[in-house]
Amino acid sequence: MSSRDFNDIIDFPQKIALQSLNIDVSKPFIAIVCAQSGLSFVHKNAQNTAEWVAKGVAKAGAEAAVFCVPSVTDFIFGVSAERSKFAINKFVPLYAETMAQSNLFDGFVFVASDNQSVSGMLEAAITCNLPSLFMSCGVMPPLKIAGKNFGLNEIYSFVGAVKSGKVNPAVLPDLKSAIADGLGNDYKSYAENSAICICEALGLAVSGVSTVQADTPAHRELALKTGKQIVEMYKEKLTPRMTLSEEALKTALCFDVAMGGSCTGLTTVLSAARLLNIRFDMKELKKFFQLPRLVKNENFDAYAFGGDGGVAAVLYELAKGNKNISLDYTVYDMKPMSRSARPSVSGETILPYLKGTTGRCTYLSGNLAEDGAVAVSGSQTVFEGKAIVFNSEEEAVNAIANREIDEGCVLIIRYQGPSCGFNELRTSLALLRGMDMDEKVAVVTDGRFSDFSRGLVVGLVSPQAQTDSGLALVRTGDTIEINLPKNKLNVDLKAKELNQRKRQQETPELPLSDNLKAYSSLFSSAEEGCLIKKIQ
Repeated sequence: MSSRDFNDIIDFPQKIALQSLNIDVSKPFIAIVCAQSGLSFVHKNAQNTAEWVAKGVAKAGAEAAVFCVPSVTDFIFGVSAERSKFAINKFVPLYAETMAQSNLFDGFVFVASDNQSVSGMLEAAITCNLPSLFMSCGVMPPLKIAGKNFGLNEIYSFVGAVKSGKVNPAVLPDLKSAIADGLGNDYKSYAENSAICICEALGLAVSGVSTVQADTPAHRELALKTGKQIVEMYKEKLTPRMTLSEEALKTALCFDVAMGGSCTGLTTVLSAARLLNIRFDMKELKKFFQLPRLVKNENFDAYAFGGDGGVAAVLYELAKGNKNISLDYTVYDMKPMSRSARPSVSGETILPYLKGTTGRCTYLSGNLAEDGAVAVSGSQTVFEGKAIVFNSEEEAVNAIANREIDEGCVLIIRYQGPSCGFNELRTSLALLRGMDMDEKVAVVTDGRFSDFSRGLVVGLVSPQAQTDSGLALVRTGDTIEINLPKNKLNVDLKAKELNQRKRQQETPELPLSDNLKAYSSLFSSAEEGCLIKKIQ
C-alpha cells in the first residue's frame, strides 16, 4: 500500500501515528534498512551511511525513516557464531515485510556490505517487491602491519602462521593497532564483497557502490545518489520482480564465476531465482563454470578492481566475448545494463574475455554428491587421498592446530549444511593456509567455504550430511576421489557397502543450540537456494 493511499476512516490511526513522527504522509515514504552494529568492522558506519542516503531521499522530495536489522560481527573465530549468523539473516525478509506493511513504505534502500546480510536483504527486496536499491558501507583501507598491506580476513591466517613458526608472535600488537580503526568490508576478499557486487551486476545498486572506500567523499556522494534514485524508481514503480529476469540472474551468475566464484554469491543467485520461480539447479551450473576468470590477480584487490572499471567492466567483457550473455535487462535508472557496462580502464586487473584464465569453479557429482557440489582449486585438478572425518568445524580446527593432519589426506568436514546453520569454513581454511598446508590436502564439506584456500576445496555438497547422504556415510580411512576434469566426487565404496552403512547410520549429536536447531530445520538445500521452506 502506498503512503498516499490512506482511507480516511480505516487507515486514520496509522496516518496520525506517522504524522506524530513528523512524517509528511503526502510524500513518498522510503525505508532505509540498516545493518548497523558497533561490534562489526564492516557495518560500524552503516548508520552514518544511512543518514547520507536519507539526505538524498529528502533532496528528491520524499520522506525517509531508518530501521535496523541484525548484524553479527564479521571478525569471528567462534564457529558457532558463523552458523547463527547465516540463520538470523534468513529472517530479514520477514522483518522487512512486517515493517513495510505496518508503516506503509513506498520503497527500500538496504544499507549493508557483509555478504550474508546483503543476501538476506535481497530476499527481502524480492519478497516485499517494493522499489529497492542497495548501498554498501564501503571498503576498508589496507591494514598496515610490519610495513605490508593486509586484508582483514588475512588476519585469520596469522594464527596458523604463528603456530607453524612462520610468523613471530611479536607482530601481534601491530595487528591489534592496525585493525583498531578498521571500517568497511575487506578489500582483499571477493567472497566478502560478492553479494553487494552481485546486486550491482543485477542493477539493484548504483554503479561503483561495491568498490568505493568507506567514509570518503566518494562514498557519501554515492549514498546521496542512491537516496535520490530510489525516489525516481518509486515514481516509475520499478520493482525487483519487474527487473530481475532470468536473463539478469544468469548474467549475475556468469559475473560471479568470472570473478573466481563465491559460495555466498552462488547461493545468493540461486535463492533469488527460487523466489522468482526461475528454475536453476546445481546441474545447470556446469555450463556456467566453463566461463573464463576475468580478474587477473590471484588475490582480489577491491581498489585495483574498482579502478579498472569494476563490475561494469567485467559485464562488458562477458557480453563482448560470449554471445549468450545479454545485458538488455532493465536496471535502477530505467535503462538497460548495456548502457552502464564499459571497457576496463587499463586491462591490468580485468582481462579481455579471450585472454581470461581458466575458471576456478567446477561442478562435481558422484556418490558423495548425487545432487551436485562446487569445487574451487588452484593448480590441483585431480586428488585422491584417505579421508579424515570431522562432524564439526570445531573438531577440524583442533586437529589442524595440533598438527594431526597428514599431507595427502582429504578432510571431510560435514554437518555444516543448511540444516546445521550452513557454516562457512573460515577458521579451518585460514589455519591450513597459515601453516602452508592448504595445497597439500583437500577439503570436502556440505557447508560453504571462504576464499582463503589456494588448494582444492569442495563445498555445497548436496544432499547434505544431515539427510544421511553419501557424505554422512564416509569413515576415516576411506579413499576419496576428486576429479575436476571428469566432474567427479566419489568415495571408493560399492553401492552395497554404502547401503549397508546407511541402514546402520545414526546421526551424531551436533553442537547446535536449541534455537539454531529450530531455525535450521526450516531451510531448504543448497541447490534450492537455502530458502525458508515455507516461502519457496
